[in-house]
Amino acid sequence: MHHLMLAPGVFNALLSQGYTTVGDVYALQSEGLTLSLGIEIEEAQSIWDQVLDFLSEPDKWSAIGTVQDQDSRVAVVDLPLTLESAVDDYFASISEYRTLVVLVRRFGLHGEGKYTLEDIGSVLEVTRERVRQIETKGLQLLGSALKQPRLIDDDKLTSPLFLQELNFLRRTIEKEGGPVRTEDEVFRFLEQRYTHEIDESQRAYFRLFFTIFGWQNVSNFQNLSVLVRPFWIVREAEFYKQDLSNALKRIVTALSEECVSVSYFDLKVRVNQRQKTKFGDLVLRSVIKICADVEILEDDSFQLSFHRLRNAQDQAYRVLFEHGEPMKVREIHREISRRLAVAGESIPVIRTVSNSMANDSRFLSIGRTAWALAEWDDIVQGTIVELMKEYFYRSNKPASAREIYAYVKSKRMVKQNSIGAYLVDRDEFVRVGHGVYQLSEWSTDRRRKIPGVKKRIWNQERIAEQVVQIFDRLQVQELPMAVLVDEVQAALGRSQVYTALQRCPAIRITVLSESPRRLKATLIRNYRENNDFSTLRERFQIAVREILRKQPDQTLALSELKRQVVKRAKMSKPHTFYTYLSEMIDIQKVPVPDVHPKTFMVTLISDSDVENGGMIPDKWDRKFTYDVAISYAGNEREFASSLAKSLRENGLSVFYDRHQLPDLIGRNLVDELQKIYLEKARLCVILASRAYNHSRYAQIERQAAQARQQSGNDPGYIVLVKLDDTAEITGFLPTVAYLEWHNYGLEGITGHTIEQLGAK
Repeated sequence: MHHLMLAPGVFNALLSQGYTTVGDVYALQSEGLTLSLGIEIEEAQSIWDQVLDFLSEPDKWSAIGTVQDQDSRVAVVDLPLTLESAVDDYFASISEYRTLVVLVRRFGLHGEGKYTLEDIGSVLEVTRERVRQIETKGLQLLGSALKQPRLIDDDKLTSPLFLQELNFLRRTIEKEGGPVRTEDEVFRFLEQRYTHEIDESQRAYFRLFFTIFGWQNVSNFQNLSVLVRPFWIVREAEFYKQDLSNALKRIVTALSEECVSVSYFDLKVRVNQRQKTKFGDLVLRSVIKICADVEILEDDSFQLSFHRLRNAQDQAYRVLFEHGEPMKVREIHREISRRLAVAGESIPVIRTVSNSMANDSRFLSIGRTAWALAEWDDIVQGTIVELMKEYFYRSNKPASAREIYAYVKSKRMVKQNSIGAYLVDRDEFVRVGHGVYQLSEWSTDRRRKIPGVKKRIWNQERIAEQVVQIFDRLQVQELPMAVLVDEVQAALGRSQVYTALQRCPAIRITVLSESPRRLKATLIRNYRENNDFSTLRERFQIAVREILRKQPDQTLALSELKRQVVKRAKMSKPHTFYTYLSEMIDIQKVPVPDVHPKTFMVTLISDSDVENGGMIPDKWDRKFTYDVAISYAGNEREFASSLAKSLRENGLSVFYDRHQLPDLIGRNLVDELQKIYLEKARLCVILASRAYNHSRYAQIERQAAQARQQSGNDPGYIVLVKLDDTAEITGFLPTVAYLEWHNYGLEGITGHTIEQLGAK
C-alpha cells in the first residue's frame, strides 16, 4: 500500500484499521474511504484514482513486485549519487528552469550557498513574496511527481525503483527513533545504508526531499544558552515545536541547579514539579536527544556539560563530587582549567574559585588549603596541629613522629616532613626522648624542653583531687567559679582549666546570675560513687555502644547513629560527634560502595573501653569569652595573625576568626559575630584600612563594637589601628584618635592593647 504515495496521516489511519494492501483499498471504493477515514470526497477520489492507475497498468505492478521481492536491507538505488541528476532532469523535462534556480539557491543545491528570499528576489528582480511562491510551486511539482511513478528509462525521479527506495527511507526514519530525529542521526543511518560518506552537496538534496515529505526542520532555538543540534520533526501532530523549547528550558534549569548527574525519574519530577503544563516521556526524551549540552550517562542519568554550569562554585562542586574525597584548592582549580580549556572557555583565576567556595554552604574548608563537600559525613575539619594533639589525647602517652604521621594521614592530606616540622617548631609539643614527643602541657615545666622530663597526665581524677584539697584548705562547701579557676591554675601551674572544671565530677556548677553571668561551684565529696557526673565524651561512648549492641550485626548507618546519639547524649554541638567517634578504637567505619554522596556504616567490633583523653575547650559559658577580639578585612590577614599570636604569647585569650572557626561551624555568622563583638570580648582592636571599608563582615563587626562602646558602659572598648594611609575610615569621625601600625609596629600595638586592657 505504500506505493500509493499517501499522506502520512492517511497511510497510518489505513494501517490502524487493518488495510495493508492496494487490494484492501480497492475494496473500500471512494465512498468507503470517505467513511472510514473521515476525509473529504475530493481527497478520497484522488486516492481512488491512484488505485485505478496502478490496476490499469500490469507492467507497473510487475516492476513493483520485483522491487518488493528484494531484501529491504539492500539499497535498490544509490540515492546520494542519483538525487542531483534526478531533480535536474525532471525540471528540464518540464521546462521549469527558473523554479530550479530558486530551489538551488534556497536549499544550497549544486554545492551553492543558501540564500534568503530577499537576496534571491534582488537578483531575479522580483519581490520576496514572488520568490516564495516559486519555491512553493517547485516543492509541489516534486511532490506531485513522486506520486506518479512511470516506467520511463530516462526519467529517474518517477521510476518505481527510485520511488521504492525513497519511500523505504521515509517509512524507516519516521517509524524508528521517535518523532524527532537529529540531522547527524539521519545522515549516519543513510551512510550506513549506502556504505559511503555523504558530502554536504548531497545532504542538501536530502534536505530538499525531507521538506517534501512534510518534515519540519529546526536548526536552533532562540533565547537559549545551550547548544541544540539541528533536527527534524518527522511525525506531525504529536507535539509542537514550542513544547520542545519550553521543555528544554525546564531541563536546563533543573540540571543547572543540581550540578551533578540526575536520574531520568528525578529529572522528570523536577521538570514537572509545580507546573501546570506537564511534559511526558516523548517530549522529554526528544529534548534530551537534540540538546548537545546535556550529557547522557550510564543508568539512564543525565547532567549538564561542565562548561555550561552556572559559576565557579558549581564547577568546583562537580569536581569534588566526582573525585569523591577532599582536594586542595590548587588541584580543584587545575581540574576546572583542564575541562574548560577542552571546551574552549575562559578560565577563572584560583582566587575566584577559592572565594566562591568560601561563600557557599555546600563546601567545608579543611585546614588552610583543602576543601570537601558539606554533605560528606566523614570529614575532619581540624588543622594538622589539632589532629596531632587529638592523637596524644587518644593514646595518652608520648609517641614518635612516624606514629603521629600514620594517624594524621588517615584523616587528612599531609606530608611526613610537615609533622616533623610542627613537632619541632610549635610550642604545643616537647621532645622527651630520642625521636619521642608529647604535649608540652603534660610537662612539669614548659620551659624545660630536654629529654627525661617526667610525664604528667592532666586527667579528671587529678583535677578532682586538687579541687577537693582547695575546698578543704579554704574550709568551705561553695566557691565562686572565678575564684576556683584561679586557685586550680595556681595549684597545678597551668592555664585553661576552665573547661576541665566544667566536666569535673567533684563539683556541681550552678548559675547565680545571667547578666552579668556568674557561676557557683558546690563540692561533691562522694563523687567517686556517683555516676551522674560522667563527661560528655563518656556519655557519648556509652550511648554509641548501647545503640550498636541493639542493632543486627551491631551495625548502623552513620547518619542514623549520629541522630540517635546526639539526642540521647544531649550534645549541644553535634559536630563534635565525629571527633569523639574517631577516638573510639572499638568502632569501625566502612564506606558503602557505589553510593553518592558517601554513605558509611558503623560497626562495634569489640567491647573494650576507651581511655578518655583531653577535652576540647569550650569557653562560651561565661561573661567574657575573650580578652581581645580582632576585627580586620580578609586582605589584612597577615597583620591580624601576627597580632593574635603576639597577644596569646602574653597570656591573653584572643578571638581571631581563623582560630575559632571550629566553634563557628554550623552557626549563623552574622549573629555570632554580632554577639562576640557586642558581648563576648573585653576589648576590640580594629585594624582599619581601605579594604576594611569595603568588607561586609568587617562592617558588621565594627557596628557591633561601636554599639557596645556607645552604650555608655564601656567607653574605652575600641582600639583603632590604621594599617595604611587611607584618609577616611567608615563609621568613624576624622577626630577619633588612632594608632598607626608603621609607627608603633607589632610590639607597640601589643603593648598598648595590654595597657588598655589593664586599665579596664
